[in-house]
Amino acid sequence: MNRTVLITGGSGGIGRAAVDLFLKQGYAVINVDITPMAKNDEKYHMCTVDLADTSELYVALAEMPHVDVLINNATAPGFGDFLTMTEDDLRQALDVNVIGHVMLAQWFARQFNGEHGRIINVISTRAFMSEANTIPYTISKGALFSLTHGLAATLRDQRITVNAIAPGWIHTGDEPLRKIDHAFHLSGRVGKPHDIARAMLWLADETSEFINGDVITIDGGVTKTMIYPE
Repeated sequence: MNRTVLITGGSGGIGRAAVDLFLKQGYAVINVDITPMAKNDEKYHMCTVDLADTSELYVALAEMPHVDVLINNATAPGFGDFLTMTEDDLRQALDVNVIGHVMLAQWFARQFNGEHGRIINVISTRAFMSEANTIPYTISKGALFSLTHGLAATLRDQRITVNAIAPGWIHTGDEPLRKIDHAFHLSGRVGKPHDIARAMLWLADETSEFINGDVITIDGGVTKTMIYPE
């Protein structure tokens, strides 16, 4: 395989699982992350960049090889009391989660010259449902949802499909989970990073051309569960 994938936020959590899986499947992988991660694999390249700094990002992109698949996965948090939220709190989430990824998508479209181009945006079920005091995060993920169908329409003539994955609760840390954490999922468990990485791999495949402008929700059935007060 001679395809190359660029994954933002590939040094931890879902992104790291994606890096490992795409390498295993023969892709060349470029990890764009503010946190460096080394791997002993000649097909792996680390690009240490802060997506919030567009000037730094542009310098890094000027030296990139041709990329066939772009996975916009990096995420800045955006949780906190709405009444004390500052412009900087909002700007941090938007700079990374939205502006950095829009600029990456533009660069990808400009450099892509071929067939089977793929852009995959990692949004969140919080783009469609909310809990209190997650405003910067929710806004940014909602923007990525809209970006997905907007780019699909815009890039149709370049043979680039654009889709999104909306993960629910994916356990990426070391904290212990309770029985109730698993039980309220229809699938009987909390999600794992590889649940999302496998969907990325499918969307990136050259044969996955008919799904376009869509969102795949991967949350163990939580958003399909009717909950009434007891």
